[in-house]
Amino acid sequence: MFLNFCIGEPLFLMAQKQVDSLPIEYGQLNNDFKILFSNNTGVEWEQKLNKVSSLVFFGGYSLGRKSDNYRNRALPIILSPDAYVEYRNYYDLLKRADRHKSTYNNSGEFLFGRVESVFAVSGQNTYSLLFTQGWGTQRSLTKHMQIGLQAGVVEHFFFDKPVTGGFNYIRFEPMLSIVFSFPFQFH
Repeated sequence: MFLNFCIGEPLFLMAQKQVDSLPIEYGQLNNDFKILFSNNTGVEWEQKLNKVSSLVFFGGYSLGRKSDNYRNRALPIILSPDAYVEYRNYYDLLKRADRHKSTYNNSGEFLFGRVESVFAVSGQNTYSLLFTQGWGTQRSLTKHMQIGLQAGVVEHFFFDKPVTGGFNYIRFEPMLSIVFSFPFQFH
């Protein structure tokens, strides 16, 4: 307890409780299990590494075009099995906590790097390995609902030869993803 008063002013004694720490939802990452709905739909586990970093594991399905030519809008959209591992650095987490903004469900901005594997569906598309890096943000809409945005650059490594023949190849493309998720925290 502290007693506050000003010199030269009438003496008013006020008791003030010292705040030792912020509530648990401020200033720390949590381990999260999430159900995602976006171009990658499935389950995700976010494992806290330290105060501002986490490792994310995903398994599910990815929406994509029937071939490796993602720019050809005439091709149908198909579901392919998908898995990725992603490193996240929440660079503004401690600043958000200092400003008394919630970091519940790991709300904040982050930089990320992802290694992803999209598996081939027989006769429909090619197997590819993706390296993605970029920026993301996520915010809690309710206790068990989140919205997020990720933007970056994807480097595709195609291992199956294209239908026209030729060799394995690499392609760079922009990435923009809006993510709805339902997180369940584990401390």
